[in-house]
Amino acid sequence: MPRHLSSRLGPNLLLKGPWRALFILWLLVRINPLLTAQSGDASTDFFESRIRPFLITDCQECHGPKHQRGGLRVDSREALLRGGDSGPAVIPNKAQESRLLRAIQHLEPDLQMPKERPRLPETVIRDVARWIDAGAVFPVASGFSANSTNNSSAWPRVFEARRQWWSFQAPVHPAIPPVNHPNWSIHPVDRFILARLEAEGLQPAPPAEPQVWLRRVHWTLTGLPPEPANVVAFLANPSLEARARVVDALLASPRFGERWARHWMDLVRFADSYGHEQDYTIPYAWRYRDYLIRAFNADVPYDVFVQEHMAGDLLPNPRRHLGMGFNESVLATGFWYLHQATHAPVDPLQDEADRIDNQVDVFSKTFLGLTVACARCHDHKFDAISTQDYYSLSGFLRASRQDIACLDPDGTLEPRLNSRIQDDPSISKKLRTILRGALKDATPRVAPYLIQAQELLRSNIASNAWPGEVLATARRHGLDAGILDRWVAEVRTATPAASNHPLRPWLDAADKPASQVARSNGSKSIQATTNPLPWTLRHDPATWKASGQAFRTTEPPVDTWRVGSLGMEFLPGNIAHSGRWAPNLQGTLRSPTFTLTHNHLHLRVAGRSSKIRLIIARYGLREFNPLLFESTQIEVDAGADFVWRSMSSGLHRHRGRLAYLELLDDGDGFVALDEVISSDDPKPPQPPETLEDPEFKTSSSAKAQALEKTIHAGLDSWAQGTPNLPDLHLASTLWHRGLLDWGSSGNALSALVAPVRAAAQQLPHPMRSLAMTDGSAEPTRVFLRGEPKNPGALVQRRFLEAISGPEPMAIPQGSGRLEWAKALTSPSNPFLHRVIVNRVWAHLFGRGLVETVDNFGALGSRPSHPELLDRLALDFGSEGGSLKRLIRTLCLTETFAQSSEPRDPVAESRDPSNRLLHRQNLRRLEAEALRDALLATAGTLNHLQFGPPVLTHITPFMGDRMWVRNANGPLDGDRRRSVYQETRRNFLSPLMVTFDLPIPDTTVGRRNQSNVPAQALTVMNDPFVRHQSSAWARHLLSEGGTATTDRILSLYLRAFGRTPTPAEIQTLQDLLAMGTRELDSSPSGPDREIRLWTEVCHALFMTQEFTHVP
Repeated sequence: MPRHLSSRLGPNLLLKGPWRALFILWLLVRINPLLTAQSGDASTDFFESRIRPFLITDCQECHGPKHQRGGLRVDSREALLRGGDSGPAVIPNKAQESRLLRAIQHLEPDLQMPKERPRLPETVIRDVARWIDAGAVFPVASGFSANSTNNSSAWPRVFEARRQWWSFQAPVHPAIPPVNHPNWSIHPVDRFILARLEAEGLQPAPPAEPQVWLRRVHWTLTGLPPEPANVVAFLANPSLEARARVVDALLASPRFGERWARHWMDLVRFADSYGHEQDYTIPYAWRYRDYLIRAFNADVPYDVFVQEHMAGDLLPNPRRHLGMGFNESVLATGFWYLHQATHAPVDPLQDEADRIDNQVDVFSKTFLGLTVACARCHDHKFDAISTQDYYSLSGFLRASRQDIACLDPDGTLEPRLNSRIQDDPSISKKLRTILRGALKDATPRVAPYLIQAQELLRSNIASNAWPGEVLATARRHGLDAGILDRWVAEVRTATPAASNHPLRPWLDAADKPASQVARSNGSKSIQATTNPLPWTLRHDPATWKASGQAFRTTEPPVDTWRVGSLGMEFLPGNIAHSGRWAPNLQGTLRSPTFTLTHNHLHLRVAGRSSKIRLIIARYGLREFNPLLFESTQIEVDAGADFVWRSMSSGLHRHRGRLAYLELLDDGDGFVALDEVISSDDPKPPQPPETLEDPEFKTSSSAKAQALEKTIHAGLDSWAQGTPNLPDLHLASTLWHRGLLDWGSSGNALSALVAPVRAAAQQLPHPMRSLAMTDGSAEPTRVFLRGEPKNPGALVQRRFLEAISGPEPMAIPQGSGRLEWAKALTSPSNPFLHRVIVNRVWAHLFGRGLVETVDNFGALGSRPSHPELLDRLALDFGSEGGSLKRLIRTLCLTETFAQSSEPRDPVAESRDPSNRLLHRQNLRRLEAEALRDALLATAGTLNHLQFGPPVLTHITPFMGDRMWVRNANGPLDGDRRRSVYQETRRNFLSPLMVTFDLPIPDTTVGRRNQSNVPAQALTVMNDPFVRHQSSAWARHLLSEGGTATTDRILSLYLRAFGRTPTPAEIQTLQDLLAMGTRELDSSPSGPDREIRLWTEVCHALFMTQEFTHVP
């Protein structure tokens, strides 16, 4: 290696002697053309979702079939390469030299497209550049016209023709085909494979060696190598029965779910952050990952698994965690919101349309193997999917909302809460009885406390009423010192500026009748005394949607008493209040969708440590640009008193848009809402003016007496069953603040309240998770050319016409997702089971029966063994949708057990891509499996399951922003499996990206398997790999043996699951001897030996055998 290159790449590449030779050999082995496999799925999807809409919307009007200005057409690759009068429009792989890109960049005054229109968004320009640099892929499906959908009257004929495509046909259960060599296997799967091989004049490869099979099945099922002891035990008896036992043990291992959950995470573009500039964390995304692991380990029937993803929050009998009892089903719905998101969408409608586009795209590819999102701007160019299909599906999503579900964490919260609600009438009855008895003899003393509090503040304004003086005053007047101290604090805060404080009117000049003062403060009904306003919104349990336990209501809603730390507070049934039953309950309450018709929203709210948000165009990111959404969130910290808060600044920019309110109680506080008023008046409504009464000119003592009578009247009205709400509200406010002295009746009230308070405090905090919930069903329109600013015809919610017909679904209520889920899992759907069976096959054999695992449409490939695919799909459905059963069946076939070595020149010539499976496919470990292999082989793997992800280790190369450095994870990821490592969209692991970790933008059912020198250099230089090499060496030396041969045997069993050959032993002994001579100048001791064996371990990590599944 040239000296200058070595110095640039670091000291680890200054290899000498055997190390340099071994590295060169490894490089030669890795650059093997048989291992190179590039997927065209991603480039095709990118073109259909990003480039074709651009060409149609922005170019085809002037450069299409009807008009070719400048001699240019843009509706085929050939036309773009040929170009027009000025030469080629596109030069593949050379974006900056392509006239198409230069035209939309507006770099030259006389070359600016589209004509007489503003410059296209930067995102479109970047997409075009990326497309050209990637080779300008422009797919065309044979037999289908890309222009046939331009004429709407032609669509029925085109639709029927396209529906004849093989994947739209119902699967047929075929008979097992006859074969010429039945002794090879009696397994039905093997018979289908053998029959096809024999038809081509080929034979299957011989079986792999037992140790190869064992290593293969371990990697395939668990993503980890076999333990040396398991290798030795299996090689002692590699029978068919032993193979079955191995497969059963691996399927029962908790490691199975971790491996197969990671496959599924590729489909749903799993990530822990939103990406874009700030890369905000997706809240509780990891709960979905844990859900997947448990679901795969539990072998949840696939139809149930699918229904949970579609409508887990709506299932009448949700699946519950076997140990803890929480709702598992709702966790699956979080996958809808694992998309990218920006904190600063300039156009919320466009942002919403793009998010829904991604959701439809991921849904259709994952479950159907169809590219439905290609029909956003126009009827699908190749498949029987119309634009109406796309917007019918989007209607389900528009009627749903993002949620942070608050789940019962251990199965005890719901029963306890139900018991509290059921007991409420009895508690209220007992409270009435106690109050009636107490109020006959005495009224809770209010006047003396108010008078003495004012006196203390007047006389001790400088010393803030020292505690000793409060105590002395209480003793002199027979008052409770604790209650008096609270009165002093309340009177001190009831300043003229605190107009909403309940005591403020009673501290003003004595110029108003007491009854009018009380009503002025306590009344919630404002509409009668203010000017008529456009509309008012109040809580209605029938139309407002609650998530979690905090906003639980009775049917019909009833008045209740909230138990606080100092007293009780009366809550009318028509007020939305999250603290009604217990302070530590959490949840969210959402209003129906409404249209923003004015510049201001005024909300009468109470609460502590909570929020109220205005959600516009379903923009659910909780972190946002304040310049764009400055007034859409209110922090509520007013306490128990209702106050007016306004959403005003910038709201005028969103007039005419759909929105809804979201009340968030996500801590130990509470939030309450009385009413919402939409108005063009920037000021909220004011309380009604009270009338002056010339006769009521008296002292503060008289006002205190009047307040006491008001409190008595309010409590007595409720005790008698005829509540006077203004007086009762004031009384309960003072009681809740601990300002009422009940005297001898206090013990009875405490005895009633204490168990209620204790039970409330024992309720567990909820388990929070990202989820989906129902919202308001909204009219859905087709967006002409995919633009939300160009709404077209109304569409009804339904499934794809080619599967379920053109009629709208019968949706009695809600979003309709449950009905959608049932249609998706209907036996009449020809895609669902075919697609998942094909995915499983691809993971076991390296390639699907349908090679394009995410596209069963006309741009995808036809199945190599269509009868086998249909049989597997039908058997899978009839046998309960068990993925473990399917995997077991396939792993015990002779087809799976074949050798992967290309020994037959005839077979390699006739079946060069191995589509007929004349041998097994040699595959490189995926990025996560490679990292896990390093940990497992080094003996450092931490098998801890579940929980929040291990934070990404951020290197200086990846970024140096302050917030990133403060959230940096360890180099070794706490030695946990890769599935538990954080996936930050802006900071993906360089090691894993080098080994083709997919970018989590959309569904990736088949990963690229590139083969580039950067991978060799990464394994050689990555600090994590070096660290694990050292750990493996230390583990080896700690085992106790000193013989070099024994150590080499241990290394090979751990790294390759086999014993070394004599030649391999000799080679390593020679290499060790050469390495020893090179280290002779180093001091002797344990560190010297660790260095020597670290290099040996590192060299084994770099071999092809370590990084590939044989």
